[in-house]
Amino acid sequence: MRAYAPRAASTKQIDFARTLITELEGDNAEEFFQAHVEAGTFDAMGLTSGLIDALLARKRALPRAAVADITMPEPGYYAVEYQSVLRFYAVKAGKGKWEGRTFINRYKSDELGRVFRPEQAVVVAAILADPEAARQTFARETTHCYVCGRRLTDAESRRLGIGPDCRGRR
Repeated sequence: MRAYAPRAASTKQIDFARTLITELEGDNAEEFFQAHVEAGTFDAMGLTSGLIDALLARKRALPRAAVADITMPEPGYYAVEYQSVLRFYAVKAGKGKWEGRTFINRYKSDELGRVFRPEQAVVVAAILADPEAARQTFARETTHCYVCGRRLTDAESRRLGIGPDCRGRR
């Protein structure tokens, strides 16, 4: 009879576990993650699944109000680093039944993707630390207006990061 080695966790599982650990452990996240790496948690898919289940149970037990209290930046377009990668975000005001709420989405190629709580908290904090720099980075890297998202076509607009129509409204 042949002995089978347990399958290692997938990259997706490890990334999800790391995201949950970052959200739940705060300042101790890296230490907590490394302890699981050293313990071999990610060498077996079953152990990784068990860790993820335990982290999700802890997350569900947290009060929801703590997440809802996040102060959102003003609507517009921003670029900040998340997990050492420059990423692009759109902050939009809700309409209709969602009026009064603000949403943040991340660009994945040409499409907007949903931003989940762990990433949202880190990204919002980075944007709020220096909103003007995040706007200018978006405009410089994409050559799009940081207010409306339209392409910047003249040199003055590219230098300022904002198009003439949006400049006129501000």
